[in-house]
Amino acid sequence: MKKKTVIIFMLLLGFLLFGNNKQNKQVEISIQWKQAAGFGSNQCAVWVEDENGNYVKTIYVSKFTGDGGFKKRPACLTLWRSKAEISDFVPIEIDAVTLPTPKNGANLYCWNLTDANNSPVPKGIYYLKVESNLRNEKRAVWTGKIDISKDQDSCDATVEYFSIEKNDAEKENTVTNVSIKYK
Repeated sequence: MKKKTVIIFMLLLGFLLFGNNKQNKQVEISIQWKQAAGFGSNQCAVWVEDENGNYVKTIYVSKFTGDGGFKKRPACLTLWRSKAEISDFVPIEIDAVTLPTPKNGANLYCWNLTDANNSPVPKGIYYLKVESNLRNEKRAVWTGKIDISKDQDSCDATVEYFSIEKNDAEKENTVTNVSIKYK
């Protein structure tokens, strides 16, 4: 009887350690960051939406905004705030992902395929978003589409500018070269 119990225990342990490879899958969001000088800039948020555009989870938000700085500067990350339904309070979920402004150069953020409640999300298509304030209400939003029903997927995100001309945005942009990998 003891022998059977030990064998069953070892099989279960082996399965937990090596058998369920899906738990190790994640989405990596890589951005190139260049800090801007001056007031009303250097705010960034990274989040996930489902195929229908519904908010799933915040992966990163810069400290000033995440700590409620949008009350002083209402133009901070307006799309992310509306999607995440951030108003006069900062939920615990946001506090958990609030970090300092990215460092100049390459920055990597990872999504562990869970929603805001840390429950696994269903397989399917998701949109990864990166919003940055260039200067006050001047913003850029990067969007990349990833399919987690495949074994692997990747894309380069496309950018849309708000309240700014494209030529000016290219000079002022804090975020460039957004790429997304599911592996």
